[in-house]
Amino acid sequence: MRRFAITHCLLFLAFAVACGDDSESSTETASMNERPVTPAAPTEAEAIPSEPAPAPPDLPPLPDSEFVTIAGYRVDRGRDCDGYPATDLEIQEGLCVGLVASKEAGALSEVRRFRPRGIVQDPQHDERFWLVDRGAMRPRRGRLWRLTVGAEGVRAEVMASRLGRPHGIRVGPDGRIYIGEIHRITRFDPQSARPLATELEEVVPEIPTERPGSDRIRLHPMASFVFDAAGDLIVNHGSETDHCDASVGQPRCAEEDRNAAALWRYRRLSEAAARPIRYAREPEVIALGLRNSVAIASHSSGLILQGENGTDFEEVDRPEEELNVIEQGAHYGWPYCYGHSHEDPRWRGASFSCDPDQNERYRAPHMLLPAHGAPLGMLYYAGDLAPLRNTLLIALHGYRSPGHRILGVQVDARGLPQGELREVVAGWDAADTHPRGNPVEFAQARDGSVWFVEDKNGTILRLAQDRYAGRREAAEETQVVAREASDAFQAAYDAVFHARCATCHAFFQEAAPLAEAAAIREGWAAREGGPSRIELRTAENAERRMPPVGAPLTEEERALIRAWVDALSR
Repeated sequence: MRRFAITHCLLFLAFAVACGDDSESSTETASMNERPVTPAAPTEAEAIPSEPAPAPPDLPPLPDSEFVTIAGYRVDRGRDCDGYPATDLEIQEGLCVGLVASKEAGALSEVRRFRPRGIVQDPQHDERFWLVDRGAMRPRRGRLWRLTVGAEGVRAEVMASRLGRPHGIRVGPDGRIYIGEIHRITRFDPQSARPLATELEEVVPEIPTERPGSDRIRLHPMASFVFDAAGDLIVNHGSETDHCDASVGQPRCAEEDRNAAALWRYRRLSEAAARPIRYAREPEVIALGLRNSVAIASHSSGLILQGENGTDFEEVDRPEEELNVIEQGAHYGWPYCYGHSHEDPRWRGASFSCDPDQNERYRAPHMLLPAHGAPLGMLYYAGDLAPLRNTLLIALHGYRSPGHRILGVQVDARGLPQGELREVVAGWDAADTHPRGNPVEFAQARDGSVWFVEDKNGTILRLAQDRYAGRREAAEETQVVAREASDAFQAAYDAVFHARCATCHAFFQEAAPLAEAAAIREGWAAREGGPSRIELRTAENAERRMPPVGAPLTEEERALIRAWVDALSR
């Protein structure tokens, strides 16, 4: 991450050279009568006294590092991150990431299946945060939590349970806290003496969740949402399938007729002074062709950005995800297009043109994001952390190598991204100093820090100014590699993992001992009274079967995987 400083130095040198050239040109064009006079150098007696050297910055005393392992992270409690154990992730210069809480330590250590998906700071109490987690991946297992941060640590309380796969949580213009469940958006008053003494108040009821004619949940049902500058609710209504498969070969995707793969607007009906605000029960469609708009950001200028979870191809490097500027009535190309103007081969011959010059409704992406990155959260940062001023933060959740990191890009006064993407937080690859991680959503706190949640390991993290910047020693790598892979894993590796799984899961490109260690850390072989995770995902009838393309694994291939899992269980 130190490359940022080098880049800035090179830019400064380039600017200095350019300025020197301009200065010489203007001097040469001056007339002889106006030629500038170069003053003579001062004599020793006339020498101008030099300014005293500036005093070094007042740095806090440098404590010793104290490395411990918490929730799979190797953290430094000695040189902490603004009061929290400093993680050993790859972080932009001048910043640090502190570990606030996790399901393996502290206030949440007794919680099973803690999968946080969103977090907000209480509108009035700086020490209080509210977050939602999905719990078990089954209906109505989600929870609402209240976190209280104090001198004695973090206290966590479950305030509501049996939520339907919650994802989004926001503070509304009326000071209420809004929660996006799979089938509705609700709210409550966090300042009430008993904020959840009764049921959550429904704001948007009955969001469609199932595919037409089926009792199966749509593939992209998360009710992510934001409030725009006018206070309207902008809600994701994701696609029912990955590629609109049932309509392939037809002129258009039938999901468009049902306004799926779209952003919906629920208009605010009452004035800003009204508490609570009333919203329309029926939505308006803003834009189509958006496969899954989980990452949405609203700027005070009125600009809405969408981070696209785009079509999946087998290739690691395509198609790229998209960052779209949302316009009323526009179509952003799914399932027909990917990238700036490429046609999806499945949809060649469709009546939709991916050429903006021939299709005035089509909007190409404003910029491209890493392929398979799966953006799940975005935040316009408006605080005082110097490295993040005027930055849009983007959380990539994807499990493939381009994902699981946080990116940043500079924005202009309208909130429009300018320039190149840069890594703000990275390094969530399975290792002995930190686990594989998947960041989800952000919240900017009033002290300027950025709180965010990571759902793979059930962690709450905080991005802040690093008071030990430039004086923080890199943690030594302590990677412990087995001398050799187990015989059962080697057999599965040779026949299945390396050949069929390495395209999506990069650690299977490593040698067998490293691959086995990573697969165990990832929890693939874990059992809880039934088949392991990898057995469930590779079953022929799995809903989202692995591998996602090509023929299912044969019974012989699955038997090799079972033999490895059985060997670990003995």
